[in-house]
Amino acid sequence: MKAQRLASRIGYVCLGILVALGISACWPDSPLWSDSADSALTVPNKFTNVAIGGGGYVTGVYLHPAEPDLAYIRTDIGGFYRWQPDTQQWLPLTDAFPFSQQQYYGGEALALDPNNPDVVYVAAGKYLNATGALFRSTDRGETWQPLDLRLPMGGNEVKRWLGDRLVVDPADSQHLLFGSRQDGLWASEDQGLTWQSVEDIPPVEDDPVGISGIVFDPTDANLVYATAFERGIYQSRDRGQSWRLLTDSPAQIRHIEVAADHSLYAVGSEVHRYRPTGQMDNRPIWEQITPPLDEVDHDDDDEIVFTGLTLDTHSSNHLLVSLGERRDTAVFESEDQGQTWRTLQMRRESQVPWWTDFMTSQPSISSIRLDPHYPQRLWLSDWYGVWRTDNLDQSVSTWKNYVQGHEQVVTFALIAPPAGPLLVSGLADVDGFVHGQNLKTYPQQRMGLEGRTPVSDTYGLAYCPREPTILARVGGTRWNDRYLVAVSTNAGETWQKSPSFPQDELPMSIAISSQDCENIVVVVENEAPLYSRDGGQTWSVVEGLPDGPDGPWNWSQPLAADAIAEEVFYYVDRDKVYRSRDGGQTFSCVSQDLPSARQPILKSDPSQAGHLGLALADEGLYHSTDGGATFTAVPQVKTAHLFAFGKATLNAAPPLYIYGTLRDQNQTEGVFRSRDLGAHWEKLTSPEQPIGNKPNVLEASQQIEDLVFVGTNGRGIFYGS
Repeated sequence: MKAQRLASRIGYVCLGILVALGISACWPDSPLWSDSADSALTVPNKFTNVAIGGGGYVTGVYLHPAEPDLAYIRTDIGGFYRWQPDTQQWLPLTDAFPFSQQQYYGGEALALDPNNPDVVYVAAGKYLNATGALFRSTDRGETWQPLDLRLPMGGNEVKRWLGDRLVVDPADSQHLLFGSRQDGLWASEDQGLTWQSVEDIPPVEDDPVGISGIVFDPTDANLVYATAFERGIYQSRDRGQSWRLLTDSPAQIRHIEVAADHSLYAVGSEVHRYRPTGQMDNRPIWEQITPPLDEVDHDDDDEIVFTGLTLDTHSSNHLLVSLGERRDTAVFESEDQGQTWRTLQMRRESQVPWWTDFMTSQPSISSIRLDPHYPQRLWLSDWYGVWRTDNLDQSVSTWKNYVQGHEQVVTFALIAPPAGPLLVSGLADVDGFVHGQNLKTYPQQRMGLEGRTPVSDTYGLAYCPREPTILARVGGTRWNDRYLVAVSTNAGETWQKSPSFPQDELPMSIAISSQDCENIVVVVENEAPLYSRDGGQTWSVVEGLPDGPDGPWNWSQPLAADAIAEEVFYYVDRDKVYRSRDGGQTFSCVSQDLPSARQPILKSDPSQAGHLGLALADEGLYHSTDGGATFTAVPQVKTAHLFAFGKATLNAAPPLYIYGTLRDQNQTEGVFRSRDLGAHWEKLTSPEQPIGNKPNVLEASQQIEDLVFVGTNGRGIFYGS
């Protein structure tokens, strides 16, 4: 790679390259980006979520026993939230975790202090291959204090929807217990400041679940139960100091609760009741009380698993359980300690217009909670959000989903074209959306295909610069390995599937030629890329490029079309940059010996032909003014995980955006903007809102100056202006 330093002097010359488009403008002559090392300026700016509505797994609902309307939820990859009853929305509580602590957006557990409504604890950690941590808040989650227990945690690991691993002793708020996945049981006697290992329930090798639930007897301060998933239920009669495995205890229990009459209820493949005082009324200590499944749609060979369990704090006879870990779920209610059951008949009213019938069927219920302050109110969490009914006593209860403020989608791709919708999003699990001009209201429908057929994922998006209402996308459904390319000629209102794209090949990214809107190139997982010259009707193999990367969980953007020059495409792979001048038929290597990044981001300057930006994560940001033949490092940028060009104006080049860090600055990762080609940078994010949940995509509006979008790995899409 040719090395060069950028001069600080910036001159402007008129470029005739836009004449063919009927646009006249003046743009800076090369070299474009300054090597000035001025300090970054933190700009007051509040990012907010694009309104989508849920879209991610809520793994638990928690209600304070002493204060009405004080509710919390935990999610697998989106952090923790508190209910705001006045606005009927969820308030995110852990958005202050920066990029370096993205692991903490995984919700392993949450516990409320029953004696103090201001105190809440969380166990945070997404994956077992990294260290998680416990935190304490004394202001209902507004601020957090880290506690002295750091262990591997798995908010997004197997069986993440199981019961309460972290609990506060209702008789002594100083006393806490935490059940880990791999490191056994832990106890604290000082509100979590220090912890001691409890050796009576040792960890089991190769058990990814561990101790999945703990519960105190509400009327016996010494009696505690804990579930070790692979072994069964343990009992302690001394507040958790010593434990014994209960004889004949069922294993693989999902949730346990204890009633005021000391009855222990446990749900798993069956529903059980345990009476610790021995035989009563000629009944055995363990009693199987599983509801009949006559009204549930299931086959004889279906695995039946109960995941939700809730007890009425006002009546020891009243309990509810729910089916989970499956598409077809149900909730059952008993008024006689499980001797007889009724299946709840539900009328579901979605407040999110685009939710499909599958989403409103409440798949994979994780938890249910009777509200101790409202006798007819029952909360429910599932794969996509939170539901609630306020008329449980009716023969048909009415349920509404409450997901405002809960934004949890995972973003694969974003485009913000110069005409048409402000934003188009490609997402995991829920397809994606054409967001129109209003980012504060829910989309009316998913993108889908002809007839609005749902698509699971959209991995890549592109628009044609000459005619921005022509869009293209790649995606499919992971569960059956069926993939597609689709094209829209009306700004995403309808989509037509390519009839000849091989449906068993996973398309990763897509680009459209700047002038010929039927000239498309697609990168395919572990196969040679493909190109089309007829809008996706037919496809041919690209010559001169390596096979595409692994997918689908890959957020690299290695492919770009020149935004001005016709038939020109670029591709980056490891330390090499390739270019095509014939519409993607053939590529040749034009630059090599670049630093290598696992997920590079390559973008084309919307204002000048041959000008490229290349983000290489820890290797920084690079720029080319000669169609990729040479690249120059941007001196101020230390790391550039993501990059985007903003909207250009007639007398200035487009602003530059990165998600990363600057050199010689003691700052965490965030969104930075330069209005003068890198001479000065402004930090747009704040310590209170760093957008730290592993941002996947950065895109800037080509319609509205200074409007930028950040797509995350579980906190939805943010925008700031």
